[in-house]
Amino acid sequence: MASDYFDMAIDHFWRAQSAQSDTESAMQTASGLQQFAAAVQESSGSSDSYFPMCLDHFWRAQNAASLSESLLQIASGLQQFCAATKGQY
Repeated sequence: MASDYFDMAIDHFWRAQSAQSDTESAMQTASGLQQFAAAVQESSGSSDSYFPMCLDHFWRAQNAASLSESLLQIASGLQQFCAATKGQY
């Protein structure tokens, strides 16, 4: 359910704010963005091919070896998310 994804995203964003390090904050932010993107995809019923790509970038951000790599993956994921949603509005 989309509402479950939104709830998980809210929790991860809260955890990002409370993180003990920048790396942990980036990982939690990426997790929240992944859940948020999944919620938007599910609630919109979109089958846009950019959604799987943005979800993959957010997953990569969570598993990155460094903060800079995580931020690069977050930026790429957000770029794909924007491309996936721009046609809906």
